Amino acid sequence: MAKKGKKSKKKQTVAEAAPVEETSVEESSAPAEERTLSDVIELPDEDVIRSSEDDVRPAVSSRSIIITVIAGLAAALLVALSLLFFVFKFRVIRYKSESGVRITFVGRVDGDGQPISGRFRFSDGLSGSVNTSTGEIEYSDGTKYKGTLVDLEKSGYGTLTYSNGDRYEGYFEKDVFSGSGKYTFADGDSYEGEYKGGKMNGKGTYTWSDGSTYTGDYVDNVKDGTGKFSYSCGDVYEGGFRADLKSGKGTYTWANGDSYTGDFADDMRSGEGTMTWSDGESYVGQFKDNQIEGHGKYTDASGRTYEGTFEAGVPVRSAEPSETDTAS
Repeated sequence: MAKKGKKSKKKQTVAEAAPVEETSVEESSAPAEERTLSDVIELPDEDVIRSSEDDVRPAVSSRSIIITVIAGLAAALLVALSLLFFVFKFRVIRYKSESGVRITFVGRVDGDGQPISGRFRFSDGLSGSVNTSTGEIEYSDGTKYKGTLVDLEKSGYGTLTYSNGDRYEGYFEKDVFSGSGKYTFADGDSYEGEYKGGKMNGKGTYTWSDGSTYTGDYVDNVKDGTGKFSYSCGDVYEGGFRADLKSGKGTYTWANGDSYTGDFADDMRSGEGTMTWSDGESYVGQFKDNQIEGHGKYTDASGRTYEGTFEAGVPVRSAEPSETDTAS
């Protein structure tokens, strides 16, 4: 009896456990589409989300406030600068000068908006400071000017001193030498005369540091026309020049008394001319490259003459020498 009782108890236990297994099978066999995202992912509570949003809001608000303050300060600074520029008449001016150079000026202006003092920059890269009330300019390369100014350019009478020691005093037009003036070089040379377009043009005198001088015509910084050149050794040439060289008709006189009058080409005696020596000899005829060359007539100190062809100063075919009467 006891054994039967135990068996029935086991059966009851199995029977009681069976429904549990059946229920588990039924739940796992539920369709997949009926499951929600919340069944798969564990979402934070609403209180946690609300707390996170509250933490972010102060940071965003602080950043917005900082940006707003910076923008306000920048705007106030611009207004203040504008007022200062207006009250103290500071301006930024850009214009084109009469010479065609574009100029940017930053500084004080007068009631008509014309520059008084400040900084400037030319379109060619040159810059500097200017004070139009005193007529002074100091360029970025060290050059200094004092004189008349028109549109920040030298115009009228003034003095220009270069950083290397050169100095020009005279008239300007559209920022370049124009009219009469004197240019003194640092090495002691100097030129005084007429200028045009920034170059020696017209009549002028150039003096070298060794004492040599030239007075005459210039074209674009070179001797061209007629003039007189006095050498430091005592020689003197007076006559035509072309491209800085003796050319055309002229007379060259040596310090010892010898002289030549006639044609010059490329700085040398070439063509027809007369050579007279200080001892009384003379030659009239053709020259080439500073030598007697070609047909001519030579007269020695005693009065005898030789006429014929010469090469390098030596007669190669000549007539018989003839006696010439000379008055004592």
